[in-house]
This record gives sequence, structure tokens and C-alpha cells, in this order.
Amino acid sequence: MPLAVRHAEMLEEWLVKQAFDGMVTVPTALVCKMGPNPLRKAADRDAAFEILEAHNRAKLFTAGQKKEYGLSPKVLKEHRG
Repeated sequence: MPLAVRHAEMLEEWLVKQAFDGMVTVPTALVCKMGPNPLRKAADRDAAFEILEAHNRAKLFTAGQKKEYGLSPKVLKEHRG
């Protein structure tokens, strides 16, 4: 499995945990500070997110300079299983 795909899976799992802990969206900067270690570099985080976004599993929300990730409701439903 390509490294970028593994990173995307890691990011999704981490975002799901944040959602279940009450965060509706997650600031991109938080991933670099507290996310999985392989995703703390912005380039790696962004590459992983692009894969999630391309598969309609997550979306980037922007308000001014603030950027946040949000998961698709179907992803949360899958993980509640």
C-alpha cells in the first residue's frame, strides 16, 4: 500500500476520534501539533487530506486564514458501525 494512502487512513482515524470527542471540525494546525507523528509536517498532512477529499471522505473549510477539516457524515456513520 502506498505511504500516502496509509497516511490518509491514519488521518481519517484520527479525525474520527476527534469527532467522537466532540469536535465537529478540526483545525489543520492541530493535526501538525497533536495528530499522528507521520502527519505533523504540513506537506504530508496535505497529501493525506487530498486523498480523503478526492474520495469524498472529508472536506476543507476555510474562513479567512483559518482552515479546518471536516469528515463526511457517511464516514462517521461507518465508524459508529
